[in-house]
Amino acid sequence: MASNMNNLGCLSTFQGDYEQAKKYHEESLAYNKDIGSKMGVAISMGNLGMIAFNQGEYEQAKKYYEESLAIRKELGNRKGMADYMHNLGGIVYTQGDYEQAKKYFEDSLAVRKEIGNRIGIADSLNNLGGVMYTQGDYEQAKTYFEESLAIRKDIGDKRGMADSLNNLGSVARHSGDHEQAKKYHEESLEIKKEIGDKPGIANTLIYLALLFELNKNYFNAVKLLYAAEHTVKSMGIVFDVNVEKEKNELTARLTELLSDAEFEKYREEGEKMTLEKACRLAMEC
Repeated sequence: MASNMNNLGCLSTFQGDYEQAKKYHEESLAYNKDIGSKMGVAISMGNLGMIAFNQGEYEQAKKYYEESLAIRKELGNRKGMADYMHNLGGIVYTQGDYEQAKKYFEDSLAVRKEIGNRIGIADSLNNLGGVMYTQGDYEQAKTYFEESLAIRKDIGDKRGMADSLNNLGSVARHSGDHEQAKKYHEESLEIKKEIGDKPGIANTLIYLALLFELNKNYFNAVKLLYAAEHTVKSMGIVFDVNVEKEKNELTARLTELLSDAEFEKYREEGEKMTLEKACRLAMEC
């Protein structure tokens, strides 16, 4: 029963129905506690932590992750320990503690290398790249992102590949190579459409809106910005912390560049735009 609830919760999460996913995982947690399944409790807490994280409830997510990590340490579950050190790194990174985040990611990477968890190694490398990117070390960030992408391609991790491509696109944009940035983001968008990753599509639309801005196509930048924001709000989640920062800064710039009437006109068009139409527009960048 707990396993079924957990699977249904994971399916609901993948489909973007976080409230339904939360209900399934809470039922699974209660059942696992009743039958005394420590690993089951750890899994359910981890899944609830992921939902809380995606909804922007970072302190609640941190509590769930810490409890899950403690159980996994007690059980000697090294893969799980590495996973939840990694997840805790994501929390403190979001909260701005980059040095602590780096330590969590490095500790997680070390364990993942020891046990040969390649998908985990790629995740850790990607997040270490994120720390370097945030700190302005774009060359080191690029190295981490490229290493992560190579592994993800080798093991066929499409969702991970798309994330790495977006990250490389951000590095290219900051380095002034806008054509290369466009290629990375468009390739990422195609993969995210293929696998049905709606939150990932929304993130990528923000990156492409930034490129529209650089090309002085401000109207389409506004449309993409609000098509993406509408998608995320309708799912009851929040943007990735870096995307949120980019989005807010882009919004501020566009409000200065356009008249109030122009901004409102294209904002409304973006909010009414289907995700499919927004993706087609994004490819015109």
